[in-house]
Amino acid sequence: MIKFFRKIRYNLMSENKTGKYLKYALGEIILVVIGILIALQINNWNENQKLKKEEIKLLHALEKEIESNLSSLDTTIKDNDDILKISSRLLNESLLNPKYNSNPAEIIQSLGYNTNKYETSIINEIFGTNSRALISNDETIARLRTLKQAYDRSDDTQLYVDEFWNNKVMEYFTKSGLGIYIGTVKIDKNYKTDFPLNNEFYSLLGIMNGCQFSLNLSRKDLKEELSNTLTFLKKNLNSL
Repeated sequence: MIKFFRKIRYNLMSENKTGKYLKYALGEIILVVIGILIALQINNWNENQKLKKEEIKLLHALEKEIESNLSSLDTTIKDNDDILKISSRLLNESLLNPKYNSNPAEIIQSLGYNTNKYETSIINEIFGTNSRALISNDETIARLRTLKQAYDRSDDTQLYVDEFWNNKVMEYFTKSGLGIYIGTVKIDKNYKTDFPLNNEFYSLLGIMNGCQFSLNLSRKDLKEELSNTLTFLKKNLNSL
């Protein structure tokens, strides 16, 4: 088409028809511009399709991460609930003012807790890199930001418990002689000893009981946010 216009312009120039020459020259320019715009539009469409595929891939990866974390949280919450029951029972029994406990495994468990066991590499990638720009839906970003905050609250709670346990509980275990059992897979159920239950033990037990409760509270909050986000993603991924 452009060659056709050029041939006409050449003939018009030869015939000294300047007005018509300018019209055809303008037509040729318009055709070039239209061609460029079409090419840009096609290129933009291709780029948008590429970004959409990357967005879907990222959100599917997040979906799998959430499913895995929900499973891990169920186990962690259940195990920590078991520990919480032991510490609560010992606290209730303290009203009877017992002087000794013959089960060292129970003492160690009552002052323990389960650590967080979830993966956050995908959610961290979304908010720590340019990956967030891949997500085209503002509602999705808001949903993921709420989830990230729930992760942060859970991590902050455990950080506080970690610091208290390392600074206070571990020191108590070392002084009391129970430190030799830390990290052992199992203590023989038949092993009995008269372990003294003093004010220091009950003070630590009360604090750790509160820590165990706070840990599970933050984890249950996180579990709810994970479930809500998973439902949201499954619904919205179908529309992408």
